Amino acid sequence: MDRNSPVRRSPQAGARPLSSGVKKAPGSAKANPGVKKAPGSAKPVAGVKKKKKYKKSAYSIKDARVIGVLMLIAVFVLVILLTGKQNTIQQVVVVKEDWSGKYADITDEQIIRASAIKMGAQMDSIYEIQEEAERGINSLGYTDFQSMERLGRNKVEIRVKERKPVAVLDASGNLVLIDKEGCVLSHLDSLPTYDVVYVTGCELILHEEGSLVVTRRDEQLENVLTITSAIRKGGYTDVYSELNVKNENSFYLVTNTSLIVQFYDAETVEKTLTFAKEIMAQGITSGKVIISGNYADYQPTGGVDSL
Repeated sequence: MDRNSPVRRSPQAGARPLSSGVKKAPGSAKANPGVKKAPGSAKPVAGVKKKKKYKKSAYSIKDARVIGVLMLIAVFVLVILLTGKQNTIQQVVVVKEDWSGKYADITDEQIIRASAIKMGAQMDSIYEIQEEAERGINSLGYTDFQSMERLGRNKVEIRVKERKPVAVLDASGNLVLIDKEGCVLSHLDSLPTYDVVYVTGCELILHEEGSLVVTRRDEQLENVLTITSAIRKGGYTDVYSELNVKNENSFYLVTNTSLIVQFYDAETVEKTLTFAKEIMAQGITSGKVIISGNYADYQPTGGVDSL
């Protein structure tokens, strides 16, 4: 054999192939012998993790729907609350017309309390609360309900007038103060100091404050209002101390000087008062004068007991 010719060695038993002794570079991917690659699939890239795929949960979709419905309900309730607040009563003002305050000290707060209007209450329509408010305000006696008006969304205006007393009805010791319409203003323990006509002989059935007085005979109240109106109109309230309406067809007045003026017709009382004034101008201050139409009969003696 020539020395220069290449020598081929037969592999010895137990010798490792050359490739088995070569070390791989750090970080190189290891082949997974258990995974089969699909034809044409990309080779795995070293250092990149594969993303996991999750299935959509049926429960998460259902929960989202429930939350959506709850949010819609919450928005609806909020709108209702905000809209409702715009129609609630937040302020009540009282306007007093023709009010002197001479006869009773009634404050705005008393009128508002009597109206039964509650702050924060829903007010869809003013007419829903007006009837109750009118009844409550009139029950104060001296207050005469005039109107109620809604100003804007949250404000209510109440207008009232002062009821002025014209007469005191003495019904078996019960002193009942009334106005020109016969409405009861108050119950008194004694006669007032201001000028009113003192009326006796009334038979009262009902006399609640804020309501019209009810007499046993309907015409009795009508006669009282007619006669007292004429006395006030003629300026005689400081002349006469008493009006008696006990008899149905016969009435009498008593002056401050104890002169009795008897008459029979309430409708012609203005003429009677003028006639009596002329008689008193002649110096007649006591006794009794009976007036019927254009005629007068003077009796120097005779008091109330003779009537």
